[in-house]
Amino acid sequence: MPVFFETALLVIGITGLWVGADSAVKGASALAKRARVSPLVAGLTIIAVGTSLPELMVCLTAAFSGSADIAAGNITGSNVANICLILGVSAVALPLRVPRGLRAETAAACLFMAAFIPLCADGILGRGEGAAVAAALIPIIVLLYVRQARREVYTEIKE
Repeated sequence: MPVFFETALLVIGITGLWVGADSAVKGASALAKRARVSPLVAGLTIIAVGTSLPELMVCLTAAFSGSADIAAGNITGSNVANICLILGVSAVALPLRVPRGLRAETAAACLFMAAFIPLCADGILGRGEGAAVAAALIPIIVLLYVRQARREVYTEIKE
């Protein structure tokens, strides 16, 4: 394939990602406004789940085809890329204001990455372990929405 064609495809792909990301952020912001939740909650749920779906498909495809090492590498690499590359480059481009309410979610993310190591220590991440990790997402999301509801009540009382 000629270099020009490959470069054109790269530019088209990056443009598509840019437009798609912009649309996702605008849509999540509009949905958050309609649901009367903060943009932080929308980002931590709608955007986070939406951007994780392609990784989920890669992991499921890899697992069903007997390439579990691809799934484990995808998850580990995704976390490293999200934290180091995406967050780092974004902060270099424009300093980010980190909301105070993000501390618990940051701690949870670090705990899950730390828990990933012993879960995989025996070389197998079984169905039970996977179900436990997936189920742990539910209380985190509930906690996030409860905390948001408390903030809204506090803000209404204060005003």
